[in-house]
Amino acid sequence: MKHGIITWVDPNQLKENEVSKKLYSIPENYDMMKENIRQFGILEPLIVTDDVVESGNLRLQIAKELGLESVPVIYQAKKDIKAEILAVSHGQQRVKKYSEILAEYEILDAEFPVGKGCRTDLDPSKKNNAEKKKALNISKAKLNNLRNIKALAKELYSDNINEYNKVWSDLDLEKSSINSILKGLKQTKEI
Repeated sequence: MKHGIITWVDPNQLKENEVSKKLYSIPENYDMMKENIRQFGILEPLIVTDDVVESGNLRLQIAKELGLESVPVIYQAKKDIKAEILAVSHGQQRVKKYSEILAEYEILDAEFPVGKGCRTDLDPSKKNNAEKKKALNISKAKLNNLRNIKALAKELYSDNINEYNKVWSDLDLEKSSINSILKGLKQTKEI
């Protein structure tokens, strides 16, 4: 296995990235992606470390579904980076649902904390930590609303996982706005 060179590999020899699989749901355009790969093959190589797909889980899944005999792979040396951070980094171009943005934020916040009122202008490392979170491209207000939705939904529906999941499904499918869902949860809590 040569690093940095495209090689062709049997997709059944590769392992899906469990962190990415847990973090990201199947996108709405999955069938379109599958049809495109059926017609033209995999146009962007999978990024692989030690037979684990770091970037390209969906392409690997589609390749297996289509019964492709080989997929293009670029092997890279194992990096001394947590799997969660690597998954978030590789997922930057992905169009994300609100639940996925919040999950990414929670990973980045745990790894690169910046406390409330912290002077990031005086400490370059803290400034870098704050910049990493800005890459999520979501306003602080929306992010705080998502965090409040999660807290309220957990509090209200800790014993009813279906209702908890429905809150996030409605949000991710944009059946309701963030503000209306938050308002509804607050009203439910007051009852």
